[in-house]
Amino acid sequence: MPKKMVVVECKIGSSFCGKCCYSTEMPLTEEDIKRIESLGYSRKDFAIKIDGIFRLRNINGRCIF
Repeated sequence: MPKKMVVVECKIGSSFCGKCCYSTEMPLTEEDIKRIESLGYSRKDFAIKIDGIFRLRNINGRCIF
């Protein structure tokens, strides 16, 4: 199955800040993980387990997406 684009709406008021994409350790719920997997991504590609909690993977200090 081809991967679909993950859409993230990061707006503060009417402008895009994007700061959430840098060095994030955003926790992921099982619902978050299943939704991203349904787009064709493998859990090992976008999530990392730290202290028993799945978190969004970073590549070179930025969110994988």
